[in-house]
Amino acid sequence: MSAAVLWVVTGCVHLPATVRAELQCVPERPNLYGGARACTAAEHAAAAQPQRARPAEVRDLPLASGQIILIERPVPMSLYLSLMAERFAPYIHAGIVVIDEGTPYVYEAFGSFGIRVTGSPADDMHGGIRRVPLKSFLRRDGFIAVFEPPPEVDRERLVQFARDHLARKTPFDGYFDNADASRFYCVEFVARALESSGGPLVPGARVTPNRSASSVLGWLKTAGPDLLLAGDLVDAQRPIWFSSRRYTREQMEAYFGLKKELHRRFTAQQPLGSLFRWGWQNLEYRPLVEAYFDAGMQPGAPDAQTLARLMFDGAQGPAQ
Repeated sequence: MSAAVLWVVTGCVHLPATVRAELQCVPERPNLYGGARACTAAEHAAAAQPQRARPAEVRDLPLASGQIILIERPVPMSLYLSLMAERFAPYIHAGIVVIDEGTPYVYEAFGSFGIRVTGSPADDMHGGIRRVPLKSFLRRDGFIAVFEPPPEVDRERLVQFARDHLARKTPFDGYFDNADASRFYCVEFVARALESSGGPLVPGARVTPNRSASSVLGWLKTAGPDLLLAGDLVDAQRPIWFSSRRYTREQMEAYFGLKKELHRRFTAQQPLGSLFRWGWQNLEYRPLVEAYFDAGMQPGAPDAQTLARLMFDGAQGPAQ
C-alpha cells in the first residue's frame, strides 16, 4: 500500500464508531496474540537497543538510475498496512532512483490527507508524483534498501516513465485502485514503471478476508480486490545496499520475521483490537505486541515463531 496511509490515523481524522469498535480489545473474542492477557497487560517499558547503525552516505553508494528503493518504518501503522493484504511481503513504500544532472533523486507517489471530521479520509487525499533528493530520503526513519530492477527492464524507459508522470503531475490514488490508470499509489507507480519498461507483471495480493479489517477498509474506500506490495517489486532478499539511522541489518531482518509471524496469525476471525489500540492521536501496539517486537530485535533473541509461542500462547495453546 503506501506510506501516505501512515497519516490516516491522526488527530486530523475522526474515527467512526465502527472503526473504533474494531480497535477495542474484548477478552471473549478470538485472540492469537496473548488471549485475554492482551487486553489487560501492563504498559511495556522498552528495553535499550544497544545496536545502532550508521546511515549510508550518498557519496559512498553504488548508485544508478533505475534502481528501486524500498522503505519500512517499524511502527504500528506499518503492521496494519501489511495485515490488509492476505499475503505477506516486506516493506511498505517504494520509489525509483534517478540521477538528474549528477544529483541522485527518488521519484515517488506520495499523498497526504486533509483535515476531515466526517466521511472517508480517502475523499480528501492530496498529492501525486514528486521528486525528492536521495540525501533527504535517507534521513527518513526506518529501514531503507535499494535493489536492481529485474534484468528485462529497460532502465532508460523506466526513468522516462518516472519523469513523464512527474511532468504530468499524475495524482495520488487514495483508493488504491489498481484498475485506475489515471492515478497511482506508491507501489503501483513503481510497478507500472517496471511493467512499461519490459519488466514482468507485478502480482497483486488479495485483500484480507479478515472481518475486522474489512470494516476499516470499507471506511477508507479501498477498492481492492487486490493490492500491490512493495516487496513484490524486486527480489527482496538481495538488496544492493541498506541504510538506517537507528537499526542494523540484523535488526531489520529480525523485524521482518517478527512481522511475518504476526501476519500469519491474523486469521479471518482475529480482531484488530488484539494487536492495536487507539491512542490520543495515533495507532498504538497493544503492550504484549510492543514487548514482542522489543524482545525480538535484541541480540540473541529466539526466532519469531518461538518467541511468539513463548509470549502469546501460554493462555490458549499454539496458533494453528
